Amino acid sequence: MLVDDRAAKPHYLSPFGEVVHQEGVEAVDIADGDVDEEVVAARHDVDREHFGECHREGLETLDNGPIQGTDLRGDQGLHASVELPQVDFGVEPGDHDSWRDGVADAQRLAAAMAEKCALNGLAYGGGKTMVPLAAGPPPAGDHRRDLLLDIGDAVTALGGRYATGPDVGTTPVDMSVIGSRTSHVFCRPVSHGGSGDSSGPTSEGVLSAIRALAAHQQLRFSTAAIVGLGGVGLRVARGLTATGTRLFAADIDERRRRDAEQLGAAWLPAAEALRAEVDLLVLAATGGMITRDLVAQMRCRCVLGPANNQLDDPETAEELYLHGITWVPDTIVSAGGVIHAVAIERERATAQQAHQRVMAIGDTLTAVLTEARSRSVSPARAARERAFTLMTRAARPGHGAAAG
Repeated sequence: MLVDDRAAKPHYLSPFGEVVHQEGVEAVDIADGDVDEEVVAARHDVDREHFGECHREGLETLDNGPIQGTDLRGDQGLHASVELPQVDFGVEPGDHDSWRDGVADAQRLAAAMAEKCALNGLAYGGGKTMVPLAAGPPPAGDHRRDLLLDIGDAVTALGGRYATGPDVGTTPVDMSVIGSRTSHVFCRPVSHGGSGDSSGPTSEGVLSAIRALAAHQQLRFSTAAIVGLGGVGLRVARGLTATGTRLFAADIDERRRRDAEQLGAAWLPAAEALRAEVDLLVLAATGGMITRDLVAQMRCRCVLGPANNQLDDPETAEELYLHGITWVPDTIVSAGGVIHAVAIERERATAQQAHQRVMAIGDTLTAVLTEARSRSVSPARAARERAFTLMTRAARPGHGAAAG
């Protein structure tokens, strides 16, 4: 959802199957059920090596109107390169200079979710709802409820093509409010019929990935730095210290220092944690922390974490690889929440079955790392091309599945 500040009449791009041009805004429709590598590359003037660019551009921006009943607006990007239901983890506040920045961010996150689903065996595409907020404290009370209800209405309008879930700044209780307007929402409290807080499964997936990375690299990870001690980061930190890892911790919220001290972790400013000489750097805060300029200053051996879109640019992954730093794509590592929610809420799996699927993140990562090593390419490139192949296969008749 977005509105053009400069125009009295908002642009509108219709979902899945139509291309609408209004005042210079264009959507590219590639959800025609017959997508393969050559078609995708031709439409976007890229080759398979540059799938990341194609991956981001194969998107549609939906419902360019104001959010009714509030003074806010939202950006909702759906990845449309494969005709599958779109899933979003999840509703996220945004801090952008213009709606165009918000749309671009939503599109990047939607594309990453599509890759995440493909790599982890989920029959879904990717989506993202991002709600730009005014400066100051987050909305509360009736204002917050009105905003969440508007999001529910927007999801309902997509007719089941899109389902949303929690992310930064939202909770299972918020999902219940959205759920009063749409059934296409994940991670409501268990008492409300949902799968509950996604932080636990997400952190379990991260720890599974850490074990797989350590085994593949034949490292013990005796030292680690973690940036971000929120719901997921704190759980991961506990898991690391439980195995005897010496931990450094950072968070922009100084109140988290007490949590770090209780774990026996040394507190560092975030800028120092990113440059710490450690075996493992865990990114559990906001995205875009690793920049090309930072890479040359980094002294860790490996980087992974649950934060989405950790790099300022996809090519930064290649810079890390050239500097001898193993960066594991977050599209593998951070999938525990969505894997668990889909298993419980859509596939009616037992808790044990859902847990086993989350733990399989380690196996997925091992396969990607093994392929990357055998081909002498970065894990990022191996993961991206693996996702491309899987989504291409799903787009062909007789392949893939639509769930819900």
